[in-house]
Amino acid sequence: MALRPCSACQKRVEGKLASVYWSWNLEDRSRVAYLQRLCITCFVIQVLPFEEQEFSDTLLCPSCHTPSGDDMQPVFAKIYMPGHAENSLELPMCANCSAMLREQAQSGSERLPDRGTEFGGQAPKLSATSVWDSLGLRPD
Repeated sequence: MALRPCSACQKRVEGKLASVYWSWNLEDRSRVAYLQRLCITCFVIQVLPFEEQEFSDTLLCPSCHTPSGDDMQPVFAKIYMPGHAENSLELPMCANCSAMLREQAQSGSERLPDRGTEFGGQAPKLSATSVWDSLGLRPD
């Protein structure tokens, strides 16, 4: 029996749950990430369709299949399925589908702390003065 319930259906099932780390950037360019633990049934319904997408030269939203173009709000996922190699998804979602997927990804999920640049997160915004200060130099 899994130690935790599935984030989506809230059932405790036999065996280990899949861990899906969802992330995206907000309008202010800050990054948010959530950890969602899914039973095999919920994983097949919610995540597997995105893994089986065929990609072309044109960026199409994997949900509605319209060109993402200027409307693109990408969603990223790192998937750890018991007994399988890790997998990464980069989903070029349109704004409407991205909002729905983000809501689904947050359902029963655990919001992860901002990891900053220490672990490969988005770089902090530095002013020219703070860069010189960090080097121990002062411009004239």
